[in-house]
Amino acid sequence: VTKICKDLADKLTQLKNSVSGLNLIITSTIDGDHESSCHKANNAKSGNCADISLRDSSGNPVVHTDPSWGKLCSAVVSIKGLDFLNEATNQGTCNNTRKFQTYAKTTAPHLHIMRTSDK
Repeated sequence: VTKICKDLADKLTQLKNSVSGLNLIITSTIDGDHESSCHKANNAKSGNCADISLRDSSGNPVVHTDPSWGKLCSAVVSIKGLDFLNEATNQGTCNNTRKFQTYAKTTAPHLHIMRTSDK
């Protein structure tokens, strides 16, 4: 993680605290080769998003069929000022909340979390 706005960082801390038992990992903020402008440096949206994945107790990525994704998606929706793109799973709660979609540069199951307000 290289850069993130404070409001989004606070909301991600709130998210982590609301999903005890899930191992959330921020995999990207402003870095890498992404399509979304919030991942790119030096623009108005820089630092207003983060990619989040889940890891198991051994540190391995959680597969897209794991029901933990549903718990995470429900938690994101419950936090005011956050929204997400579902690049994680085509099953269960996540898919019902936000349809699963991959993009040209999607490399692994994750949620693209976006800050939507200062509230």
